[in-house]
Amino acid sequence: MNNAHGAILLILSICVAIALLGKSLLYRARIPPLTGWIIIGILLKYALALREQPIGGLAETIKVLGQIGVFVILFNIGLHSKLGRLLEYLGQASFIWIFNVVLSGAAGFIIMYYLFGFGLPAGIVVAVALTATSIGVSVSAWEEADALDTREGQLLLDVAELDDISSILLMALALAVIQTRAAEPFALIGSTVLPFLGRISVFILACLLFTRFLEKRLTCSLQRLEPQQDLVISISAVALIIASVAGLAGFSIALGAFFAGLAYSRDPEAVKVQSSFNFIYDLFSPFFFIAIGFGFNPTDIEHLSGVSVVLLLVAVLGKFVGNLIPALFVVDWKQAAILSLSMVPRAEITMVTIHQANRIAPDKIPAFVMPTMILVVLATSTMVPVFATRLLPANPSDH
Repeated sequence: MNNAHGAILLILSICVAIALLGKSLLYRARIPPLTGWIIIGILLKYALALREQPIGGLAETIKVLGQIGVFVILFNIGLHSKLGRLLEYLGQASFIWIFNVVLSGAAGFIIMYYLFGFGLPAGIVVAVALTATSIGVSVSAWEEADALDTREGQLLLDVAELDDISSILLMALALAVIQTRAAEPFALIGSTVLPFLGRISVFILACLLFTRFLEKRLTCSLQRLEPQQDLVISISAVALIIASVAGLAGFSIALGAFFAGLAYSRDPEAVKVQSSFNFIYDLFSPFFFIAIGFGFNPTDIEHLSGVSVVLLLVAVLGKFVGNLIPALFVVDWKQAAILSLSMVPRAEITMVTIHQANRIAPDKIPAFVMPTMILVVLATSTMVPVFATRLLPANPSDH
């Protein structure tokens, strides 16, 4: 092992150690770990900038680990999705979900495309990024108040899960759109949207056939051949194959990872691997956010402007108002306000959307978008749990 490889291994090992230790400390402080992971990446970038000699291969290694992080994050979201339960409670949740996704997405698009004129790709990517939410940020406050099992808590989880699913599908569409040359919204329908819907329908059908006819047989065969601790590795490998096929089919690996998680979520035997997969998730998921921070350049701060402030306000108000108005038809005003506030945080899917868009078409995304979205994630993920904790009742009566 040469000096460069040794330095890379040392740096990555320190990052893992700090990320895992920081995760526990930040949870106690009611701050989402992703905040610390992004900061680790930023500090690492600044520390290495002070060196006279760069460490060759480090940036590429972090980039690759970040891509693995994208896979485990999206696979984990799919694995924990409960589509069967969602179908049972779709009525109220879908009403809130559709309204909040349309309002938050439309607000972002209008600001970027019509008000500031940053072009169609930037408008679509930012709109999709703002439709996502991160319920994991608010869940700890609801659990601490023993409110997650209430009617409002279950409604919150259902709306958030629908947000996740729609945001991931919209992300795939957005990534397809920004690779086209269409300059007007309506020109995209025939050139991109309809072909995309056809291709993704075939892909979803293939995933359904895998889930219905092959997944359980394959998992049972693997169980007979391998010990339980090795089963998660084999299932992860199959999921990687599905994600790679999605990438080869013109979709993002993130979309494939999500559908791979969905394919296994309905099988009780496969779901047993979730506890084992947590180790893989804890190891690799921080690297996605570390890679985001590592890609943050000092000059990016200069790109933050009045537009960034407007987008931050739109991110907060779009999601809050978009949930509040329909929620008032379902629950009382106080519960509607708490639910709406809990839907404001952005995290994984928002950053995955911006990251993938920058990777695919960096020339079409304005330089200020990435640092602005980092600001949105840090601000909403840090502040919302504080307010939610204070607003939630200590002993809710609606169980």
